[in-house]
Amino acid sequence: MMAGLDGVENKIHPGEAATKDLYHLPPEEDKLVPTVCHSLDQKMGEVTRFRMAPHPVEYDMYYSL
Repeated sequence: MMAGLDGVENKIHPGEAATKDLYHLPPEEDKLVPTVCHSLDQKMGEVTRFRMAPHPVEYDMYYSL
């Protein structure tokens, strides 16, 4: 997802438009179609870092004791 947003911000050309119906491609052709991540779970490094970071409220509650 972030790659898609980065492409918009930096005006990167997304490539040529598809000339076939992408919903009915055979599996071997479908895997050749470039895509961006559909969720953060596809970028596990970022997900792990996010999950391990304390929320600002947690930090505040811990240090306010």
